[in-house]
Amino acid sequence: MVTLSGKFSRWISSNTVDEEMHYMPFAQDYGPLNLAYTFKACLMIHEKYRVNKLKTVCVYTLPNSRRKANIALMVSLYFLIVWHWQPSAAFAPLAHMEFRLFRDASSGQMDFGLSIQDILWGVYKAINFDLLDLEHFDPRYYRYYETVDNGDLNILGPFIPFASPMDPKWIEASRSEKNKHAEDIDKAASLTKSLIETAQNRRHAYRCILEVFQEQLVGLVVRLNEDLYDRKTFLEFGMEHVDLYFDDGSNPTDEIVERFIGMAEEFIERRRQKVAVHCKAGLGRTGVLIGAYLIYKYQFTATEVIGYMRLVRPGMVVGPQQQYMVENQMKWAGW
Repeated sequence: MVTLSGKFSRWISSNTVDEEMHYMPFAQDYGPLNLAYTFKACLMIHEKYRVNKLKTVCVYTLPNSRRKANIALMVSLYFLIVWHWQPSAAFAPLAHMEFRLFRDASSGQMDFGLSIQDILWGVYKAINFDLLDLEHFDPRYYRYYETVDNGDLNILGPFIPFASPMDPKWIEASRSEKNKHAEDIDKAASLTKSLIETAQNRRHAYRCILEVFQEQLVGLVVRLNEDLYDRKTFLEFGMEHVDLYFDDGSNPTDEIVERFIGMAEEFIERRRQKVAVHCKAGLGRTGVLIGAYLIYKYQFTATEVIGYMRLVRPGMVVGPQQQYMVENQMKWAGW
């Protein structure tokens, strides 16, 4: 339970966001709640406080450690975003309490956690560096394009992380070409039933991606996973396309990180264009490289940048990638 005290408080006005805001886990993760929920919670809390200035506003949740951590973060973010408090001041009213750490979007044993303070500092720096513009934030736009059917993408400052598009017909043709001398060409080239059933939705998602990329002035698309679509689709729309493959769940080499940072710097700073990045799901590998650039450019710490990225796109940076970022943050910041 968290209270916001008004002057001469005599009565209590209570409020909860449990029924309206639910984190959708990928595996064993449980937060933080995404940017649309954060935005909505700030509006709800502020309105409650505005109409109850002579009362103590009580924001409560169920006695569940996961929900307590999420609601404590929400209230702290309210102080930081709406009242423009420093992260330390925003968390100070709750500092005497213990809260569960936030974990990654994997199903293994948790061996790395983010604190509320990590996320607060990440958001604070993102706002100060103009990487997060909440004055013009449109939650409907955010919710529409974050869904799989509509592109599975988010706008993260100068980057657009997204899930890999899939073109079943191109995959079929590509595999057929690669296996044309195999004994069982038909089997190697055939589409699975699931790909056929989702082909129409994938084409719609492709259109959504291209619409956003043109609107956001994307100049470069970086693919980190195996090819599941024809890169010519982006080239025909005037965007450059680069492959920087490394295995799913693994960490990139220094050469890959250096090349990515160099390309991002060229397009973002010199050409004033955004960079779209994807692996298969647009979470792990994508988060590592975007995070590396933000550490290099803006001097985030690893935990701060992971916290900021997960608020915008839940699930970013998975498993050993978290510790890898911590171990390399000083090197990237010094490049």
